Amino acid sequence: MRALLAAAALLTVAHSASANDAVSIPDASQLKWQVDMYANKVWLQNLKDFDITFGTTYKYYIDLQAPGGNAGTEGGKAAYAALLAAAFSGSSITIFVTDKMTTTTSVVNFIGR
Repeated sequence: MRALLAAAALLTVAHSASANDAVSIPDASQLKWQVDMYANKVWLQNLKDFDITFGTTYKYYIDLQAPGGNAGTEGGKAAYAALLAAAFSGSSITIFVTDKMTTTTSVVNFIGR
């Protein structure tokens, strides 16, 4: 278990100036999420519970497959691993999205503590 937590911590993508909006979650075990195996996305369902300015369910996601970019294949998997590690331990986590005010969907660019 320590190895998993250490690996997730090492893979956590640090905050960057290109992330537009952030939400801090004091206990990641309270975050609701759903894996869409067909679209290769992890949908974050209740960010609005932690910051009222965030939109509704199925608006923000971690991209597990996109080639290149901030949410590339390995980056998306690392972000998801960090989310799972934080949820398992009940620790805090901060999620950075491209645009919380979008009317469509917004990808998670960065995740960390």
